Amino acid sequence: MRKNILIGVLVAVLAAAAATGLYDLLRGDSALAYQGNGALTGVETAADAQGAFGRGNRGSVEGAWRGAGSARSPMAGNSVGTGGRSRGQSNQAALVVGNLTAAEEQVLLYMRQEEMLARDVYQAMGDLWGDVIFEHVASSEQTHMDAILGLLNKYGLEDPTAGREAGQFADSELQALYDQFLAQGSQSLEAALRVGALIEEIDILDLQAGLTDTLRADVQRVLGNLMRGSENHLRAFVQELGGDYQPSHLEQGQFEAILAGQNTGRSGNCLNGHE
Repeated sequence: MRKNILIGVLVAVLAAAAATGLYDLLRGDSALAYQGNGALTGVETAADAQGAFGRGNRGSVEGAWRGAGSARSPMAGNSVGTGGRSRGQSNQAALVVGNLTAAEEQVLLYMRQEEMLARDVYQAMGDLWGDVIFEHVASSEQTHMDAILGLLNKYGLEDPTAGREAGQFADSELQALYDQFLAQGSQSLEAALRVGALIEEIDILDLQAGLTDTLRADVQRVLGNLMRGSENHLRAFVQELGGDYQPSHLEQGQFEAILAGQNTGRSGNCLNGHE
């Protein structure tokens, strides 16, 4: 009886959709069109996230950046360079049109602020030390912020950075980190470059964690592009340090793969076609 009722409801819904011109949208057409703000339109996959996006305990700049259930990062257990679920898993997800999950919302709201933190630290370090790398990477971080804002606007989420001056954050943990990064980077140019590399390590891990919390094509595309940009930034800072840098949060194997350009399939740094 329950099965017959469900079948009847499904038939009625599809009939109504066809009558209102929505059938083509619901049938699962894989074509997705870019808009100017980097968001995608069309059929998108929903997240089946396993719990909320865990930022973990970030009380110390030098301490471990721990995500929920992770010994070192929000990415514990994921293979190097995957940055999320496999193509097969994504294809098995139900096609939906609708709101973001709570986990997806948290990812986007947090990453908008985290990219602002990176931009503001780099702008401050550029003003203080005059090294061109900070100007270039700060510009790139603004592009990252704009990409996230496109998704916030698309899904009707309030921008947590709206109306806030540089270095002012709604998230108290990010505010504390900004203050610590600023103090550490003000000690010397070398210290500022090390802060830059540290920020990019953290950004990569948080973007990877965000990718595991969504199967939406537009969110995956934006987060994936941001992660490639962060890998470029990390390479640039390490090169500026003459290679004298050891990762604080990334696993050694992943760090070495990023320096070799293996995660993105590209070499070079953000000073030459940076993202």
